[in-house]
Amino acid sequence: MSPNRIHTAVLRLDGGQVLPISERLALGRRPEDHAVVARIGREEIDLGVRDATISRQHAALFWKDEALWVQDLGSTWGTWIDDQRLSSNGLRCAGTPLTVPERATLRLGSRLTFAVERMSHREIAPEVSTGQFAAMTAHIPPADLARWHALSNWAHEIADVLAHSVTLGEVENRCGKALGHLRPDEAPYRALADNLARLDAQLRLDEQLDQDQIQALLELCTSVPTLLVEEWL
Repeated sequence: MSPNRIHTAVLRLDGGQVLPISERLALGRRPEDHAVVARIGREEIDLGVRDATISRQHAALFWKDEALWVQDLGSTWGTWIDDQRLSSNGLRCAGTPLTVPERATLRLGSRLTFAVERMSHREIAPEVSTGQFAAMTAHIPPADLARWHALSNWAHEIADVLAHSVTLGEVENRCGKALGHLRPDEAPYRALADNLARLDAQLRLDEQLDQDQIQALLELCTSVPTLLVEEWL
């Protein structure tokens, strides 16, 4: 029986803020100051935007049956996924959910837009479903999950880079950027730092990466997101 892959997604605001969607994420505004907020469980994250066209309970994204869904929660100004407006029953009643493509644009109200990106990652353990993954990581702060998503994107990027002819300098530069998403006390940080030290020594000697080194680096880089979550759990 083949193991399941873990599906996750991120919501990107134009200003660069990234929110992980590993469980239900609701979007709305506070009535007193029109601040747009994301609600993950009991936590409320201010997105730094003021928009009176966003309803108090505007829309929600959630996982169900391995698919990401978006639902209008009865907003006044509406919710769009790409160019399709979501149905709403009005009177503050939730409308019919719609599945979200792998990459899509989510618009709330008159002008607030987000990029929604779905990703599929290596499994943490055999037969771990998306719902189980959300439950396992529910205690992890959203900021840490956002770090994990950034590292997952980096792992896919570095895998593409290492599959082609690259210089040691390029690899060192990209691995150095990944360290910025990790803390020194985390195991993946130590593993990457050790590899960077060896790369730096090779750079000083003007050596080239051999195929075994490339393969070892590739395996390390693609395992970083999994190692990080395993450490948290």
